[in-house]
Amino acid sequence: MSSEEDYFDELEYDLADEVNEEKEDIQTKKLTTVNCQTEKFNPFEILPESIELFRTLALISPDRLSLSETAQILPKIVDLKRILQQQEIDFIKLLPFFNEIIPLIKSNIKLMHNFLISLYSRRFPELSSLIPSPLQYSKVISILENENYSKNESDELFFHLENKAKLTREQILVLTMSMKTSFKNKEPLDIKTRTQILEANSILENLWKLQEDIGQYIASKISIIAPNVCFLVGPEIAAQLIAHAGGVLEFSRIPSCNIASIGKNKHLSHELHTLESGVRQEGYLFASDMIQKFPVSVHKQMLRMLCAKVSLAARVDAGQKNGDRNTVLAHKWKAELSKKARKLSEAPSISETKALPIPEDQPKKKRAGRKFRKYKEKFRLSHVRQLQNRMEFGKQEQTVLDSYGEEVGLGMSNTSLQQAVGATSGSRRSAGNQAKLTKVMKHRISEANQQADEFLISLGHNTEQPNLSPEMVQMHKKQHTNPEEETNWFSGHG
Repeated sequence: MSSEEDYFDELEYDLADEVNEEKEDIQTKKLTTVNCQTEKFNPFEILPESIELFRTLALISPDRLSLSETAQILPKIVDLKRILQQQEIDFIKLLPFFNEIIPLIKSNIKLMHNFLISLYSRRFPELSSLIPSPLQYSKVISILENENYSKNESDELFFHLENKAKLTREQILVLTMSMKTSFKNKEPLDIKTRTQILEANSILENLWKLQEDIGQYIASKISIIAPNVCFLVGPEIAAQLIAHAGGVLEFSRIPSCNIASIGKNKHLSHELHTLESGVRQEGYLFASDMIQKFPVSVHKQMLRMLCAKVSLAARVDAGQKNGDRNTVLAHKWKAELSKKARKLSEAPSISETKALPIPEDQPKKKRAGRKFRKYKEKFRLSHVRQLQNRMEFGKQEQTVLDSYGEEVGLGMSNTSLQQAVGATSGSRRSAGNQAKLTKVMKHRISEANQQADEFLISLGHNTEQPNLSPEMVQMHKKQHTNPEEETNWFSGHG
């Protein structure tokens, strides 16, 4: 028995050694293949080539685009996805290439979208205005051109438009209504045009997926290059904003008033411009938690304040050194925004209505004295105004028109009784309510009057002025008249 057991034990050891040797051979083969692939696959050579290809394609007009030119995009998309899967490559070194390639990918998506519109507008001209999104446009075309759904079966078509193309119910309703009028179902596309449309759809969807993969890759590494922006709005939204601008430095140059419109969908004809919140620019930033966790009534104010803080955070991140993850300012700004949002969302304080105080049953204080009497005289009616407020019994009141055309009564101010009353009361008339002149003003008026008198006398109109004193007139006559002429003249006219 012992010999048999030893024999089986030796067999087990031999089998285990063979299995281990096979595993080692497999691992060495994998390592050699990986090393060969890494030697052949250099990302810093592929990225410039891809950038150059995307740049040349973006300059081509959609009418002159050919399938041979677009076929070069798919291999480059595969290479770029392989670069994103490698974790050992330094993100800081890759970021400048991604900042340059993201706008080019968007330009190529727009190019393929316009290419599809130029091909499919003959069959369904209104589709481009109903579905502005490039990805949804290509998916709707693939659904409509599929043989199973080309018969316009409403239930099945509605299901695929909602689940595959991700259209809203309003868009599906408008699309189905438009298909009954402008969709040329009886005129199928030729084979060449159909092939071009299918290949353009495939390229557009791959470019869109590549754009999303690059955005997710940047979102996973965004805290390295933009820690403050990432802390304020989250990694996903920060990656979308920075990817749209093409880098942290480019994003920091965008004014805060334009940040809210980044990522805003194109306006559709059947949708309202604003929702309940009153916000028109519902871009990437509008979906952040700093806005959505507060009531709808404060969304507009919070979006404006958040854009200002994100702009400041981007400038701080652009000025920091690589690897510096200081987020002190972001913590401070986020606390300020939260405090302001809570203050805005609070209900208005209801002020307590206070009852009137109980009046005291005391005699009122009445002022008197010489100073107070003189003070009251300033506001007393003049004698003419008192007469105007009176009316003589049995006689018609005289009226005049003022500057506004209104009739004003004169009362007793212009009657014979007024003359009698005024004559007796003129001596008792008080000057307390008349305008008082200062000593300086009186002196200036007297000097002005004296100068005027002298001027009039010098003109020779002295005898015709009633305000001149007779002494001054006689003095002037003695100085300026010849006595011989005077005697001759009077003697001649005596």
